[in-house]
Amino acid sequence: MEPKNPQTKNFLSGVELPQEKGFPFSAFDFNAKDEKFLAELEQVPFIEKNQPVQNCVPESIKKIMEMRDWNFRTVKETLFLFDKISPEHPRLDSKKFWNCLLRAGIQGILYYSDSVQLEEK
Repeated sequence: MEPKNPQTKNFLSGVELPQEKGFPFSAFDFNAKDEKFLAELEQVPFIEKNQPVQNCVPESIKKIMEMRDWNFRTVKETLFLFDKISPEHPRLDSKKFWNCLLRAGIQGILYYSDSVQLEEK
């Protein structure tokens, strides 16, 4: 995914055109609008710069760590891969990061991290 791409941003935000209803589907089947999940994100609003994301997993996400995405990769494997690819990432907004993970897996969180990094330059 190309950083700062408006179409990608819309997809990750859940924006749908009328003819796209329900497609493309999210990488992980999880209700990102769940009140408990959103409350957890409020308690830890950021993933600090260079902090391994595997150490920042909200309780709601911990329950789905073995769920597989469209690449047949689990949440746990996806977070491990992100930490391996991007050990030096910028400070990330938790809500945006976890929503990007749920919506688009590794591609989504790499896109989000790269976009934040470009904004900081």
